[in-house]
Amino acid sequence: MPTIAPPGPVGTAAPPSLLTTDGSMGQPLDPEARRDLLVDRLVERLTSQRGEYDLDHWFTTLVSAQDVAYRHEVFTDLRMPDVRVGLTGFSRGLQHVRQTLAMAATLHYEAEQQRWFLQVARDYVTSVRGLADTLRAATLRSSALQGLATWVDGCIGSPRFEAIDAEATELLEQFGRSRYRVRVRDDWVEVRPVDPDEPELAPAVLATFERFRQGAPKSYLQQIRDPGAMDHVEAAIASFAARLYPQAFAALTAFCHRYDPLVPEPLTRVERELQFYLAYLDLADATAPKGVSWSLPDIASDHELSIRNGFDVALALRESTEHIAPNDCELGSDERLVIVTGPNQGGKTTFARMLGQLHFLAATGALVPAASTRLPLVDRVVTIFERGENLDDLRGHLRDDLIRAHGILEHLTDASLVLLNEVYSSTSSDDALALGQDLLTRLEASGARSVCVTFLDELSHHSVTTVSMVAGVHPDDPTRRTYRVERRRADGLAYARALAQQHGLTAEALLRRLLS
Repeated sequence: MPTIAPPGPVGTAAPPSLLTTDGSMGQPLDPEARRDLLVDRLVERLTSQRGEYDLDHWFTTLVSAQDVAYRHEVFTDLRMPDVRVGLTGFSRGLQHVRQTLAMAATLHYEAEQQRWFLQVARDYVTSVRGLADTLRAATLRSSALQGLATWVDGCIGSPRFEAIDAEATELLEQFGRSRYRVRVRDDWVEVRPVDPDEPELAPAVLATFERFRQGAPKSYLQQIRDPGAMDHVEAAIASFAARLYPQAFAALTAFCHRYDPLVPEPLTRVERELQFYLAYLDLADATAPKGVSWSLPDIASDHELSIRNGFDVALALRESTEHIAPNDCELGSDERLVIVTGPNQGGKTTFARMLGQLHFLAATGALVPAASTRLPLVDRVVTIFERGENLDDLRGHLRDDLIRAHGILEHLTDASLVLLNEVYSSTSSDDALALGQDLLTRLEASGARSVCVTFLDELSHHSVTTVSMVAGVHPDDPTRRTYRVERRRADGLAYARALAQQHGLTAEALLRRLLS
């Protein structure tokens, strides 16, 4: 797998990396968390049009605080319309060059391979000059793009680049001036030079018959599909033309050998790294019609947390989803344990997943799906989500939960985020409560921030610093979910009372019915 080169000083052969300040790749997201947070859906969407770049690991790796800030600077520059348009154009130009060269390598005839190489050499020059113009015209804030601008200026001023530009232009002009006639007769082909003294009769013939024109005539020309590659007759014509213009064809062969490979590796690396940013910006545009806002998080130096209109990105990626209920959350630096309760299908798991996704994305230096956020950087995101029993290992569901809980407790720090979803739900309520209390005590002792989705309201009173949040219901119809999670005390009665009222089963209603 390709590695990221560290930034190089001005004048060296390598431009700065767009992703990292020191070449480090960070810490991959825990595989269980990757599955529970539905991160693979996000990665699939981000890379769906970029499969050739092999980017998956960039989107699932937590990086240092220094690299997070470094990436935020690049995002800030790329969100300027002119910069984004220019760098997107550069990326597409280099992609076209790369794909055309790959196609040319599959062709049978050398003359045709060289013809495509000459054409994309001009396209390469145009793309790099466009990149230089974009960076030169912008007021850049990121050290990465500032360093790239300096390097690109040096690249287009280098003898090699100037030679490619000049020689490709001259060769195209030479071939544009090359004229020859082709005569095809039965099973033979004749190629001969154009006699400069031979008159050109076509204009005179057209002028003679112009007076007889009566509107646009019907065309009986047969459209011949271009097969995309030379056939043996075209190859023979090209070989004959090479005999007529040996100097031009010899110069073309020398040009192709001299400048192969055409695109220098450092520029290919820059274009590949650029996809990390363009993929998120494209996704932000695609989800905007659903009301999803994307922003750069404000990184908190303490453990304070503030989220305004945050979204679960997995829901935003569903094609059938037209509107998504956003959620807010405010936590103080000492509020490390959050208990989420409420009715089933009320958005509790979605809320926990959203918190995990936002922390994870913030730790990769990416945009996050929220109007605004203030988030601490996490060193790990770990999850224990309810799932079916594993029939392969013959262990019970409860034992799996206990083993997973024991495993995560050994490696937590005060910068870790733990997400629990209906843990110990396979046992009795009393046992689940006892086991849950023990696990929460251990999590609090670790210093990690923990979010626990549970059916046990008693856990919301675990300690004086425990924050209780409840999935809300509609005030006019308590059986309808709002899918917004509210910070309030869990009493375990609100939803039951709503059902009782809807079906006439409250104590008052029953008493009236009995007495009537």
